[in-house]
Amino acid sequence: MMRNLTALAEHNFDLIVVGGGISGACVAREAALNGMKVALLEKNDFCSGTSHHSLKLIHGGIRYLQQFDFPRILESIGERRFWLRAAPHLVRPLRALVPTYGYGTRGRQAFQIACLIYNALGWNANQGVPKDRKIGLAHTLSKKELLSQVPDAEDDKVSGGAVWYDGQMTHADRVVLECVLQTVEQGGQAANYVKAEKVEVENGKVVGVQARCTLTDETLLVRAPVIVNAAGPWLMELPTQTLNDHQAFPQSFNLNLVLNWQATPQAFALQSTQQADSKVGAAKRLLFFTPWRDVMVAGTSHTPYFDDINDPTAEIEKISRDFLAEVNTAVKSRQFTQDDVLYTYWGFTPGDDDSKGSGRALKSEIMDHSAEGYPGLFSVAGIKFTTARSMAEKVLAKVAAFTGRNFQSQFEVPTPGGRDYVSCENLLASLAQQFPQQQAVTEHLAGYFGTRTQQVMAEPMDLSATDIGPLGEGLARHLVYSARHEMVQRLDDALVRRYSGVQGGAPSDELVAAAANLLGQELGWDQQRISQEISDFRAAYPVPKA
Repeated sequence: MMRNLTALAEHNFDLIVVGGGISGACVAREAALNGMKVALLEKNDFCSGTSHHSLKLIHGGIRYLQQFDFPRILESIGERRFWLRAAPHLVRPLRALVPTYGYGTRGRQAFQIACLIYNALGWNANQGVPKDRKIGLAHTLSKKELLSQVPDAEDDKVSGGAVWYDGQMTHADRVVLECVLQTVEQGGQAANYVKAEKVEVENGKVVGVQARCTLTDETLLVRAPVIVNAAGPWLMELPTQTLNDHQAFPQSFNLNLVLNWQATPQAFALQSTQQADSKVGAAKRLLFFTPWRDVMVAGTSHTPYFDDINDPTAEIEKISRDFLAEVNTAVKSRQFTQDDVLYTYWGFTPGDDDSKGSGRALKSEIMDHSAEGYPGLFSVAGIKFTTARSMAEKVLAKVAAFTGRNFQSQFEVPTPGGRDYVSCENLLASLAQQFPQQQAVTEHLAGYFGTRTQQVMAEPMDLSATDIGPLGEGLARHLVYSARHEMVQRLDDALVRRYSGVQGGAPSDELVAAAANLLGQELGWDQQRISQEISDFRAAYPVPKA
């Protein structure tokens, strides 16, 4: 996958997708697999906005039972099945526990009924899913069983617990990247650091967008008769009357904290001091604690937001402090300080106009701007990572009505790294047989590249030309391959999004310097550029004080 601005400017495309988060990547993937010539533009790096800051969960929708929203449950179960099938190297089952309270709507008996309903709705949840990615049945636990696994749930009102299974993304950024790679595989063009600034209209028809490279300030016209604006919170950077009308509504500011807390074998929920938004009773909100790598992620704080989305620094600090305080009311075994916060995931999703609510919109929205003088321009306000692919199908249904093309669902098609996946054990055994002296290297790569690991191992590279030191061969190969084939432009593209290890805590100066020098060698950076990349990275990801 190469960044080619000349090809973007010289080709006529069938569709331009603006926005390289999960919504835009899924629209581009679905369209490309349906034979459209697609151009995907992202003003920063792929998955650098809201999608990067997710809780890393692929939800099966069990929480929608509280709201009796059966269509959303069925959609979520289906899309969880899609991701477990399509990207099994990046999505795996995650066991989750929640305490039950008393004998009311949050009691154990009510959850027993809910589990029966949920299991019935998900009768085909494992159809076609690899054997090591299959989802278990929801069920309940006794109080003793729950507290043996989640001691922090101890409470006089706890009556037991419930268990269900969601999917967990080991690397959300790479899930998005797999969709981008697949778009390019199918003949599309993708470019990060290219900002769409203006919709071009000729003779009453949309003909493309004026775009600008944010690295060099080069401008270009990308041509297509259909544009899907999937820029998330930045939808209004391609303004229309409909989007201007949405300025009156807030964004929802969502925040998750990566905590220096030893990971548990499963996710679990603890009762918060905040009131929940369910339609059954006036229970307190549940905070979820999710294992990721060796630490835990706490989420999610949702706050209505009306200010500048391009400069939320003050809001991040305030909400992070407030949310950490709320976390400390739920966790009884310890009290966290800001020093325990290893990383903060934050982002915006569409809000609502109910100041008494959570500030979150409950449904994605697809807007057709034909009536405003932009026939062929559609905007998408997505709300969930899990259902981005099914939402993309709905977008293409709108495009089909406009263009007269026929589209087929691409539900059955795996992502590049998920092709021919049997099981993780099978993949690692095959790699160990092919590369017997490099087992640690292939194990690292398989967790990111899946069945594409053999391609990475076959890539010629001389790692002796620079001191890879703390990187090790696995990460060094990873970074070189990403620089050559995954459109790395900046140091943080590589360390934060192609390799997500830094999200569990800021890396050492030695590792950052080794990575910058290795990338510099691949990308032709001089020493001044290498120093600048290190400086920029450290400004964003400082090493915590001892």
